[in-house]
Amino acid sequence: MNRAEVERLRAATAGCARVIHFNHAGASLPSQASLDAIREQLQREALGGPMEAVDQSIQARARTAAATLLNTGPEAIAFASSGSAAWGMAFNALGPWQTGDRILVGRHEWGGNLACIAGPSAPVHNWRSSPATKRARCP
Repeated sequence: MNRAEVERLRAATAGCARVIHFNHAGASLPSQASLDAIREQLQREALGGPMEAVDQSIQARARTAAATLLNTGPEAIAFASSGSAAWGMAFNALGPWQTGDRILVGRHEWGGNLACIAGPSAPVHNWRSSPATKRARCP
């Protein structure tokens, strides 16, 4: 991405003129196109009901665009309500863990991801770690 492209994106995002925003982990400043899309969706929901306002073609186009970006097919793309939800679904799809299996976890792993690894029935005291890296071990 060159400087002109960055400037074009900043110009399309009104908040960039007012603040320097670093909290992108929570959410980035919305562009005018994002605001317009949100307003259009809210209008569809107000006029026809939230469940009836779903536009399947938008999701299909987004899936195709994401697949193109990632050089894969649309069938390999999944959307979720949050990064944590997506991470949990992907992790749980890996299959059942066996006694002795190891899961390497970074020192600063998000607590929700650790809870997903532990699962609803895994007691916290069964997790072991080393100072260099957090190494979770299934009991």
